[in-house]
Amino acid sequence: MDTISKGNVEDLGCRYRKYQKNVEIGGKAIIIFGVWSIIKFIASVLLGQQSLRDLLGIDPNYPEQFMFVLVVIMIVLLALTMVWHAYIGVSAIKYAQGLKKSRFFLVWAALMLVVTVCSIPGYFDPSNNPESLDTVIVSVLVDLSMSFSLLDMIYSSFMMTRIKRQMG
Repeated sequence: MDTISKGNVEDLGCRYRKYQKNVEIGGKAIIIFGVWSIIKFIASVLLGQQSLRDLLGIDPNYPEQFMFVLVVIMIVLLALTMVWHAYIGVSAIKYAQGLKKSRFFLVWAALMLVVTVCSIPGYFDPSNNPESLDTVIVSVLVDLSMSFSLLDMIYSSFMMTRIKRQMG
């Protein structure tokens, strides 16, 4: 019969708390990255060298009503982006604190990870303005950081479950 020694239980408890903290910090990071992505988009439109029409690749001959519809769609997409980040982040925080049992948020986190990683090559499009290289570098670093946070959060969540099973 395999018995767990007191030192081993303490070690498992320490590792569990470490992974628990990683999931909580990852959840907070995902919320912050969501806010950042909205700020980045708004700043690129308001402060950037491109208008919303140029950014979306809309023909200047389209009527203004079409532009209004696109702006409404963009606002809805930005809101959905923030809801997506907030759902994953808040769910991760609640899971880490033991307030939530379901790990369904990990499905959305994995999807977000895939979308983020797949979007990184788009920053290196040769048609990008070479004057915006600094912005591209920052955006890639932020997306890589978010990818790392998502990976760590997902991994730590699985490790929490594994350790919980070992502890009984």
